[in-house]
This record gives sequence, structure tokens and C-alpha cells, in this order.
Amino acid sequence: SLILRARNNGGIAYGSFYDLRVRHAKVGIHLVAEEGSFVNTNTFHAGAISGGIVQSALVAEGPGPCNDNKIENMAIEPPSTQDGHVLVRGYKTNLKMIGVRLEGTKQDPMTPMIHISDGSYDNVLQGLVGHTFVKADFNLNPDVTFLTYKGTNVRPHSKNEFHNSAFHGISFANDGTMSVPKWTWTLSKAESPQILLSPSSQEIFPNHRVLNVTLSSGYIKLYPSSLDIPSIHQACSFGIYARASSPRAIVATMHSAGGGMVSSSGHTGSGNWEFVGQSGPFRLDGGPFPVFRIYANVQLAAPAFSFGRTPPAPGFEPLSAAGGAVTGTLVTGMNTVPPPENYFWELPHEGNVFQMGEADEGVTVQRINGASGSRRFPEGAVITVLLPEVGVTFLHGSYLKLKGNSNFSPTLPNSSITLVSLGKGTWREVNRND
Repeated sequence: SLILRARNNGGIAYGSFYDLRVRHAKVGIHLVAEEGSFVNTNTFHAGAISGGIVQSALVAEGPGPCNDNKIENMAIEPPSTQDGHVLVRGYKTNLKMIGVRLEGTKQDPMTPMIHISDGSYDNVLQGLVGHTFVKADFNLNPDVTFLTYKGTNVRPHSKNEFHNSAFHGISFANDGTMSVPKWTWTLSKAESPQILLSPSSQEIFPNHRVLNVTLSSGYIKLYPSSLDIPSIHQACSFGIYARASSPRAIVATMHSAGGGMVSSSGHTGSGNWEFVGQSGPFRLDGGPFPVFRIYANVQLAAPAFSFGRTPPAPGFEPLSAAGGAVTGTLVTGMNTVPPPENYFWELPHEGNVFQMGEADEGVTVQRINGASGSRRFPEGAVITVLLPEVGVTFLHGSYLKLKGNSNFSPTLPNSSITLVSLGKGTWREVNRND
């Protein structure tokens, strides 16, 4: 076996090992950095670890830094190992395994081929994994790719977790103080600070307002009023677009995994838009508490926050099936549909607002997308029907459950009715305007 052990405040780094062949050992390759020492940026090219490997084929661990060590195009295929073929332990430890083949034909099905633990993050795995599975926090290790019948990795999404990152709904008090929904400003010895809206011509993303902050001394803290923290996550990435002419006019801060506050690099003072942010594991007790600290005049736009080791996506705020908040204008599809020729009205699945087209005579609607073979609207779908003309009647009954168990026959033009689908071609009235 081969052991690279750094001790006594020493280090082992920048080594290159070619075609290493290890058979029949307790541990094939052991990389360990003792406290105060490091084992970094060593590369193992090709080679193989096979035969009767007892404990593990490859172990990388601290407590000192043991990171950026690379395993390239190596075969790791002992029939079985006691603790797993590859073990990576500690938040200062990671491995980059590229083109690696891992197999264990007799491996216990409950023992992983790779086990990444104790807060280790930014590991890389690209290769073949045969038999059993990989055990890791994939949110901390999105570049560990593992897709087999035995299991799969997951990739954290890049959804923006900051609410109202478009800075909508801004209001001003009588004293000129600005209020931004979902955001909090605090002043620390800041004299005569002023926060204004920049002209829309300066927006860098559509419908994302730009804030113009000026101050002569002290500093301002800007942070989200609330932030939901999923317990599954231990790391985050966040930042904000900023334009300033003073170096370090703004920095981003958060609480690190160790509990202390860490600060990002500041704006360079280039006078151009730069994304100021940071990424890393955060304090589990209390969360990351992301804050933007403003020390000089700056323009701000499109803050973004994502969990896991995934870059933030500014200017992008998707709604998910789990819900979401819309601070801008919600636009739905609108279509004009000819009136029914009989009692059955067929609407396309192309929006939520439907205007009835012109009719030569009175129109009666008994069912909406309720005929045999019709494409039903799913339960919970809400539609609004606009009626430019009078002479239309919606019949109350088994398929249209209308207010007061009565028909809807508006006597004024430009009336409307809103319905919610109960599924299976039936509807219930929500509201009417007649």
C-alpha cells in the first residue's frame, strides 16, 4: 500500500504518481493530513487497486487540509471492501476522481462503493460505478455523478430563494425613508443615507428595479426579512449585482460552518456592474444570515440566493409546484372562442381567460369541455369567461354548479363569470360580474 501522511506542520503537495499498482493490502492508498499539516494537489495517473483489499481501496481524510487530490483513469475493483472502496472524510477534504472505474463484484449490498462524510464538499466523480451505491451529501457535492440501477445522485436547483429580488412594491414614508417588501435596511452610524429608484433605462434585467444608494459615512446593511432554510442543506451561494466607483463599496457576508462571519471580496470600484457574492457551508444553528454591507455609493440589482453548491441565478425566479410568491404582474393566456353551436362549449387549454365570440342569436351553455372525448380541465383550474354581448345563459345543473342554484343570464354587455374546475367536466362558480 501507499501512505501519504503529513505531520508536524508539514505538507505533501504537487506529487505525480504514474501507473501505481496495489494488490492485497488493508488500505490501498491512504492520504491523511494531521492537524496543522496538509496533503494537497497530488495526482495519481492510471494504475489499479485490486485483489484482496481488506478495509478500503482509497482513503482521504484530515483533520488538516487534504484536498484537490486527483485520481485519473484508475481502476479500483477489489471484489469487496469492509468500509467501502473509497472513503472521503472531513470538511477540509475532497477528491477529484475523473475517468475512474469502480467495481465490487462481491461487495455487501449495504456497503457503499464510495462514502463521502463529515461535511466533505466539492468532490468530483466522473466515471463508472458498478455494484452497490454512493453515499454522500449530494447537495454539497453536485459534481459527484452517479446514475445506476442501484442509486442516483441529486443536483440542487438554482431557484432564487430571495423573495422580491426584483425590488417591487417600493414605498416611501413622509420622511423619505424607502421601504422594500421582503427586505430590511439597518443603518450603522450612516449619515444622511439616501436610497432611490434608478430610471428604468438602467435596469439590467427586465422588470428588475435598480436601487441607488448614497451615503457619506458609516455603512448600511441590506438583508432579507425572512429566509426559509431547508434542513437538508448545509451550504449556500448568494450575491447581488452592484455598480460602484469606490473599491469595497459593497461586500457580502454570512455565518460560516464554524459560526463566525465571513466576508466576500468587495466590488472593485470599476464603475461597472459586478456580481458581489460568496459560497460555502453555513452555520447549522441559525443558518447563513446573508447580509450585504454597503460602505459607499452603489447601485444594486437582482440579488440571488441558492442552496447547495450551485451558483445563484440572478434575474430568474421560477414558480414551483410547491408554491411561490409573485411580486410582479402575473400574466395568463387570453383567447377568443366562438360560442357553442349546441349546449356544449369546448375551450382550448391555452389560457385562463376566454372571451366568447360574436353570436347570431341567443347562446346557452350547459357543459364546458364535458362532451365525450373532450379534453377536461384539471381539478382546481380557474377560468374567467368574458361576455361582450347579452343573450348568453349558463344553465345551473350537474355540470355547472352556479350561485344560488340559479342560471346566469346577464342583462348587461361586458359581463363575466369565473369558474373553478371540479374535475371530470364539472365546474363551480367562484364569482360573477353582471
